[in-house]
Amino acid sequence: MVALLNSLMTNFIVETIKFSHSGKGYFMTMLYKYTNCDLGLRIIDNQSFHWSAVSSFNDPFECLYLTENNIKTRARTIAVCLSINHPILQTEKIAHLIKNYSHIPEIIALSELRNLIKECHSEYTNNKTKDCYFNIERKIYNLIIDKKNKILESKSVFHKSFYSNASKVVFDKRGILCLSKSKNNILMWSHYSHNHSGVMFELNKDNFNLNKSVSMHDIMYQSDTPVCSYNELLSINTSLSSDENLFKKSILTKSSSWSYEEEVRLIRAITNENRLFSFPKESFNAIYLGCKIKDEEREEIISKVKEKLPNTLLFQTEINGDNYNLDYYTVQ
Repeated sequence: MVALLNSLMTNFIVETIKFSHSGKGYFMTMLYKYTNCDLGLRIIDNQSFHWSAVSSFNDPFECLYLTENNIKTRARTIAVCLSINHPILQTEKIAHLIKNYSHIPEIIALSELRNLIKECHSEYTNNKTKDCYFNIERKIYNLIIDKKNKILESKSVFHKSFYSNASKVVFDKRGILCLSKSKNNILMWSHYSHNHSGVMFELNKDNFNLNKSVSMHDIMYQSDTPVCSYNELLSINTSLSSDENLFKKSILTKSSSWSYEEEVRLIRAITNENRLFSFPKESFNAIYLGCKIKDEEREEIISKVKEKLPNTLLFQTEINGDNYNLDYYTVQ
């Protein structure tokens, strides 16, 4: 009982000190990263986090948005995608389809569109100007108008997933670090820290020392898939438009089902192949060990923290015997 009271008092003092030293308040400055022990050890060792590509995320709806259902929008989608070196209809599957079914009117129209896209892609590669782009968009629009019924019947051209994939091509060139505002969230521990056997990093965002190339955003949660307008589509190619609406709708919007994560995303351009970027040691406010962590991994992490992050607080979580909460105590 005495040991328990001492532990509770220590936690109270620690939380009070951290709150008083923060100009915005403790919970306003802390963000959390849940991970397994292997990754946790690497992070402790070099204070670096992996900034992921959006295509590697666990949400299949990532970057998904809808577009207006008209010819003008479809022509722009095709044109802007080839302008980012992502021309559609150039796969072996499409080539095989055209070769073996060239007598079908719809396939003939598809072949004409494929050839025009290939021609326009080469044209834009050699002349990356806005005038060239808009000329290409008009060519594609005119062909679709001319072959309207036949081309629009081709599901391979305008499948909904195509728009999402186009965005991922752009955003995969950026690195994303996903953090959470939610401390000791039972679901987060389960989903990202190997069923409570990993670790949770408590990071003080006031000490990140981010430069202007890094942006920080709260995720927006909603029940409906966002809709991207004709004008917003142009910003798939950032050299054509700097409109941020597509960016916000695709990479910063998720289903309400994920709202428990209270996610915050840090986004930056990628400058090294391993996608690793370090934070100052002062950013590491505390590290929490999962309530189901293995003894050998627990000791390894404790040793590594003492060596690499001696000023970082270390806590052990445990289940509360009276309710569905996690308690924690200081690791000496």
